[in-house]
This record gives sequence, structure tokens and C-alpha cells, in this order.
Amino acid sequence: MLYSEFYERTGVEVDSQEYAAIEECYYHFPGDKDEFCAAWCKMNSKRVKAAKDARKAVEKEAKTKERLLVIMNKMDKERFSLRNDFSILPLTANFIGKKDREFLETLGIHMELTEEEMRRYGYDVKRHKRIDETAYEIKKYLKIA
Repeated sequence: MLYSEFYERTGVEVDSQEYAAIEECYYHFPGDKDEFCAAWCKMNSKRVKAAKDARKAVEKEAKTKERLLVIMNKMDKERFSLRNDFSILPLTANFIGKKDREFLETLGIHMELTEEEMRRYGYDVKRHKRIDETAYEIKKYLKIA
């Protein structure tokens, strides 16, 4: 059995030394590849579950990043449709949908300024963030700011 076949059947990455030991066990196993891998997964259920959870977390993060980039593109399109007149930056809440707003809120990217931000910018009344402010927060989340 090849390493790629083992990984395909178990979903667990192992180093070359461990795979050599697994391969030795496989040679003495009375069943076929599928039966061996099923038995190996049963004996190593915690590792299999941890590998599966790690893959799901990576996939979820990738989907989150992709959706954030789509939202940023929408906001950029809106901003550029105003002919780059940066004196008229629209509020984010007016130009993205309810689902996108809720999604951003779950990530900690809020549509309203926090108390700290209000003090920093000199506002005394609660107000919504502009597109450029939200874009900056998204870039910070994506670690590209």
C-alpha cells in the first residue's frame, strides 16, 4: 500500500518512520487495504477525529476568508461607483445585505462605532462605520492590513 492510499483511506498524516511501521503491520494483516485501514482507524479513533476536526477548521476558515473578500469587493465596487469622491464615503450598513451584516457581526466586525472609537475620533453620538472603516477591519481580520 502506498502512503497516498493510506492517507486517502484514513485522512491522517503520519511521518515516514511511523508509516514504515504501519506498512510492516499491513504486510502481516490478513485482510485487504480497506480492511486494514478501517482497523487502523478504529484503533486510532482519537487521531482520526482530531485530523478530521483540523481539516474542517481549515475549510471553515477558507470559506470565511472567501466570503470576506466577496464582501470587500462589494464595498469597493460601491466606493468606486461614487467616482472616487472620498468626501462622500457611504456607511457600510446601507450597502451590504442583512446576511453579510450578521456574518460580519459574528466575526466581531461591527457596523457601529464602539465607545472607544467614538472617543478616538471625537464623536459624541453613536454612528455607523463608513465603508473604508469596515474594509480596514476586514483587512485586519484577514491579516492583510
